[in-house]
Amino acid sequence: MNILIASTSFPDKNNDDIAGKFVQNEALAYALNNGHVKVLTPHQPGAKLKENIRENLDVIRFRYFLPEKLQRLKAPNKPMYGQRSIFSYFQLPILLFVFFWQLIIHGRWADIIHCQWTLTALLAMPCKWLYGKPIVLTVRGSDVRLLPKYLNRFIHWNVDAVIDCYGDQKWNNDNKRNFPAKYIRLPLIVEHFATTALKMPRDMSAPIQNRKDVFKIIYLGRFDRIKMDDGLPILHLIDAAKRLEQCYKGKFHIFYIGDGDPAILSEMKSRIKALIQRHCITLLGPKSCVNDYLRFCDLGIGGIAFNAVSQEFSILGKPQLLFEGDYNQETPWRNRTNCLMIKGGDVDELEYALEYALKNRESLKKMGGRAQMMMKKYVKDMKDGGDDYLHAFSSIINQGYQS
Repeated sequence: MNILIASTSFPDKNNDDIAGKFVQNEALAYALNNGHVKVLTPHQPGAKLKENIRENLDVIRFRYFLPEKLQRLKAPNKPMYGQRSIFSYFQLPILLFVFFWQLIIHGRWADIIHCQWTLTALLAMPCKWLYGKPIVLTVRGSDVRLLPKYLNRFIHWNVDAVIDCYGDQKWNNDNKRNFPAKYIRLPLIVEHFATTALKMPRDMSAPIQNRKDVFKIIYLGRFDRIKMDDGLPILHLIDAAKRLEQCYKGKFHIFYIGDGDPAILSEMKSRIKALIQRHCITLLGPKSCVNDYLRFCDLGIGGIAFNAVSQEFSILGKPQLLFEGDYNQETPWRNRTNCLMIKGGDVDELEYALEYALKNRESLKKMGGRAQMMMKKYVKDMKDGGDDYLHAFSSIINQGYQS
């Protein structure tokens, strides 16, 4: 089976870019199950134009502006919608046209086209009309917010199937009501259920000098305004640390894994400088192998419902601090049962929750174990998950998927 994946993001090891890791997991899963996979994605300066990831998996990164060093819409670990310069606005219609043309060129090769985000499905629609190629779509969230509702409805109505891999979440249930389509229930795909790292990475162990009793908190995710609006404590976590350090000096350490908005990063560094004990927070930057770090943490922050971050923590049995809000409604997350849950935007509650975690480590570990069992109902590894996807794709290609 020839599978063409169209995506605006895909990891690039040459730029330490991990954006779109969930797309890479799916691509690897298809190749592992004997699918022939091509990934079509925009190029960014410093990336290879063509890359063979493994047998049966090739990545094609197309240029959309010359000279390539002036390409502005794609940058490591940053979403395209976050590029707000005049030059990037000028390049956007060019990128859309080139993406459309690349899909026309490579679409004939495919047996099925898997589009990530609704925008790529819109660009791939001519392949369905011209070549009769079925299109399946995975909605990721930002696309529904960015495109007009009528356009999202048109896209959902015209694709052959929409993959429902998010389980019982309010936003996912709302999407299914607002955008009628042929939905397929499939699992989220993760790289593996265990990590092979035997020792804590050096840049994580150095700040705590290998002290085993230090309570290690990891914030994982991109730093952007949308996440802050969703209640994630990118900045408030530093404020809470400032309060806690007076009573718990040397007993906890916060690690940030990720990158993002330069203004937010600058504000983070400014607030860290104001701490009495600056060494209680470390900015690690983006990491391509996050599991090597997560397995050593005691509490994870940054997850929303069943998103990629929440998966990463849960499959390793790590407890999480989650936040009340639309994203976490209608989910199996329960406060002090399989997570800690507080109101977003409240530093006092955040401080109280962190203090509770510091004092109740054994209860926290049990929460992590329950979260791991719960998440396995929604998540599969590459071998089993890829087999499920290819079976569904085969049904769509042969006679249309029967749910």
